[in-house]
Amino acid sequence: PASLTVAEAEDLDRRAMVLNATSLVALLVCGVLFITWLFRVHRSTDLDRTFMEHKSGWAIGGWFVPFLNLWRPLQMVLDVFRGASGSVTLSWVAVAWWVTLLTARVLDGAASALTPAASEFRWYAEEAIGQANMLVIAAAADIVAALVTIVMLQLAANAVRRRLASK
Repeated sequence: PASLTVAEAEDLDRRAMVLNATSLVALLVCGVLFITWLFRVHRSTDLDRTFMEHKSGWAIGGWFVPFLNLWRPLQMVLDVFRGASGSVTLSWVAVAWWVTLLTARVLDGAASALTPAASEFRWYAEEAIGQANMLVIAAAADIVAALVTIVMLQLAANAVRRRLASK
């Protein structure tokens, strides 16, 4: 930190802002696409509704109701697995998806909480390095969550395909 000039630090800040904005846009786009997919597949007439416990509107609303959003999205995904296969044999995948997603969100929040105050430059730089390290850990968790999400989506799509093929 002592060898870093103010101009270099400002350049790093600008780069970080661009990366953060890009990451936020990607998160929003993927979130909208995922919620749309979950709603559409949950309300599909191709699934066996007798195995499903929730109304399809919760596939959207469950993400936005405080505290309920800590478990309702997982329940909606489990509904899709039940509606497609008649059981929750793949529930471990859905639970792994939800745990990795929540862990990534907590780590992202922790990294944001470490945002240094704009105090004396030398202290700011040291605090910024601590935040940068936490951001790397949070980014790794985001990548793991994304990979588990891809696996979960593929398994859900396969379960729905098998159900359609058996009709």
